[in-house]
Parts: sequence; structure tokens; C-alpha cells
Amino acid sequence: MPRTLSRRDFQRQLVAGMTLAPISAAWVQTRSPGASRGSSGITSVTRNGVRLVSPSDVTPGEVWRYGLTYPFQIAPRTAAVFCNVRRVNNPGVDFEVGTDVVLFDSLSNFKPLATVAVSRNHEEANPNSNPHGERAVMVKYPIAGAFVPFGAKRPDGSAHPHAGSGFGLVTAQAWPLHDRDINFSADRVGRRAYGGSQIYEYLELQHYRYDGKAFRVTGEQKIHRNQDFLGWNIGERPIRNGIADGDDLLLALSARETGSSSVGWRCGVSRWRRAADGCRFVGFSPVTGLGDAFEPSLIRDIDNSLLFTARGSKEDNRCNIRVWRSIDGTGWKQVLEAIGPISMSPISINQAADGSAYIGANLYEVPTFPIGDERYNHSGYKGQTGSGGRQRLGGWLREKLVLWPLSPDRTRLESPIVARDCRGEFGPPPGGSSWHADHPSSMTLQLADGQWHNVLGYRVLERAEATHAIDASARSGGYLEEVHSAGSPRPTWNF
Repeated sequence: MPRTLSRRDFQRQLVAGMTLAPISAAWVQTRSPGASRGSSGITSVTRNGVRLVSPSDVTPGEVWRYGLTYPFQIAPRTAAVFCNVRRVNNPGVDFEVGTDVVLFDSLSNFKPLATVAVSRNHEEANPNSNPHGERAVMVKYPIAGAFVPFGAKRPDGSAHPHAGSGFGLVTAQAWPLHDRDINFSADRVGRRAYGGSQIYEYLELQHYRYDGKAFRVTGEQKIHRNQDFLGWNIGERPIRNGIADGDDLLLALSARETGSSSVGWRCGVSRWRRAADGCRFVGFSPVTGLGDAFEPSLIRDIDNSLLFTARGSKEDNRCNIRVWRSIDGTGWKQVLEAIGPISMSPISINQAADGSAYIGANLYEVPTFPIGDERYNHSGYKGQTGSGGRQRLGGWLREKLVLWPLSPDRTRLESPIVARDCRGEFGPPPGGSSWHADHPSSMTLQLADGQWHNVLGYRVLERAEATHAIDASARSGGYLEEVHSAGSPRPTWNF
């Protein structure tokens, strides 16, 4: 059985294991001396200001902001991020615009080296609409994928055959161009994507190349939800980029057996192999149960095993931290479950530069501050069928982004570190709702100094920017931090 921790156990850890440093533009959160793990382990996290604010190709009359920020290595001493773009004063919740790839080589002197728009919304007919064939905007959601850096070598020193190539997956979802079906609810307003029998969406599989000078999309294909891939339908993307496995690439995602019901989606690990026309899906290893989770992520541990986590989708697991482990990438065993420490928000498993594994997620909180507009209060949330209509008064906030290191045997959580405390640092948000600092995603990257840095990406915005189409805060955008660790760095790639 996996080791379980209660919320009371977690609270004891939180109080005993952290000290807060003074606030500044780039202040750090450190462990107390008694919480040190000796020669390895996370020691601090920077707290920089917003790094990525807005793209340069904004449609006239609109305001766009960067958001979800997923790092990856693109070449020796050069890194990149997939950074999604959100429309401010949006017509509805989660109305996105697309994704940019932004290249950089330093965190201390951050400046984009190049920015490439790889995905933008477009219009097409919705074959499922009523009336049939209604023009719709295909809203493009954040991209996650996997990439072999330009200049990468195999462990034996030979040139990697796929260096400078990779792939990404993006969900395209049909939204109406009109407000005919606009739907106001207790905690959000605005237009929705087509629902019910009118739903129309697919994945776009993008193929990438980087030659040391320019990053470009070399191909793109649609993947529909019922399309068969070796007995599987491919579903949602992860919130962290993939990793190498020999010459192949591994990416966590959701899938279901071809021909199964809509509730048959499972999170697991997909394998991708380079072919003449780009990366191809060649296998899937399920990890979670049917309909049990979504938004998975994956790392390779220091003993070469794989560690996996995913966001719970049920009332009894949506606020839990769960970790699975596999020796060979096919047989999976749950090794940890911490009950109730996190909010109903994205969770990811990550790895510091010295190989220390950690979880990134939002802290479970009950509001202890006034909500400026009752519409902004998410306490009206009701659980899934069977909850008896109970109200959830906590567990929806995303104001504190927290990192939980895993114990050396990966069966328990160690003392957590607050990576970002929005209200403590920024004060109340200007629109009167609450802050979001969410979707943590990290990768250990070699930057211009030749050193390996664990770069943590996430977004910050005011909640009502997403739910009630208010103006963007000056804090809104994509953030990049460094997670410092005590041990010697472990290179992610050979160059």
C-alpha cells in the first residue's frame, strides 16, 4: 500500500519545515536548518517578477497576455519555453489565442533571443453544430511536447540521430462566433465552447526543427478523438514536456482503448519515435484507473526508474498528491498518496538540478480575506454526482504555489517550500477577486554560462481575468524561476 499523509500531518510539516525570507524583487524561500537533507535536496527558489508579458502580433483592438510556461532544452547553452497566449477581456472562460516558442539563455539577465508563433486560433465550419456547418473559431490551447536539442549526443558520444527535432500537441476546440448560447453561472460569465452533441475538437500534432539558427514548424496533422493509434485514442496533453528514452521520446498524456466509452480515458505514458515525416506514436502504458485523473506528468528518477503523477478527477482524490513508480516503463505501482494538501488545480512532478524529485501544486486554503464581488467567490462549487449538493468552502484557491520534495525512497513528502505567495507579495489583486499562480512545470536546462539550472515556469493572473473578463493585472504573465539544490547537477542531455 502507498504511504498516506493526512492534512493534519501535512500542516505539521508546513509549520515545522519552512522559514520565510524578507520580500524583494527576487527573494527566495529557504529551508530551516533542521530540514536539511545534507548533500542533496532543494535549498531555495527565486521569486522574480513577470518575465513574459505579451506577444508582438496582437490583433488590433485586443489585449493578449502570456500564461502557461513549459520549459525545454533547444540547443547547447540555449533553452526555450512553450508559452500560451490568452485574450484579455475574453468572451468566455479559458478562451485562449495560441502558443509561442520563446528562446532564452539566462535567468539572471533574461531577454528573449527569439519568439516564434507556432499556434494561433483560426475559423472553420463546425460539422456538429445546429444549424449544421456553422462557422466557429477553433480555440488553441497550450502546447506540450518533447524535443531533442540541436547538438545532442548519445551517451556513447555519437551524434544523436534526431538532434534538433521534436513534436508538440495542442487541443483545438470549436467555440461559437455568437453569444446566442451565452451562459452565466454563479462564479463565471460569458460564452462557452460548443457543448453536448455540438462539440467539435481535435488535437493538432506539430513537428518541429531547430538548426541552431531558427525554430520552425515543419508539419502539422489533425488527430481526432476516435482515431485509432495501435489500439488507442489519444486524449489530453500533460502540463510538463516529455523526456528522452534512448532515441525515443516519452510524453505523459491521457488515452483510451479504441472503441471504449467516453469515460474510458486513462492517464499514462506514450512513446514517440522519429520517422522521415516526423515523430510518430508507437505505444502507450496506462497508469491510472478509468476516469480517475487528468493532466499527467513524468520524470526519470536518479535510479533510472520513472515517476508519474496526475491531477485527480474525483471528489475523493482531487485534493490529493499521488505518485506512481515504474522500473521498466510498463508495470506501475502507486508509492505515495498524501490526502488533501492541495487545491483543485494542476499538479506536476519535477526534478531539481541535482536529481531531487518534487511535486509542484497549489496549497489547499480556505479564504481568510474578503471577496470584493460575491460572483468571484468560488464557494458555490459543488462536487460530482453523489456529493449531496454540499458546498466546498475551500480548496479552490491558487494563491500559494508550493513545492513538496519527495523523500529519498519516494514514499513520502518532505517539508514543503512556498515558491510563490501572491497575496503576501503583491497584496490584494486590483479587481477584488483572488490570485492564480498555477500550472508549475520545470526542466533542468543548460544556459549560457554552461551550467545546469532547474527552471520552473508557471503563470500568474487575477482569477476574475479568466472568469469575468476584467482588465489584466500588471502581474499577469509567464514566470520563470530557478529551483536551487545542494547536490551536484545532473546533466539532462549530452553535448
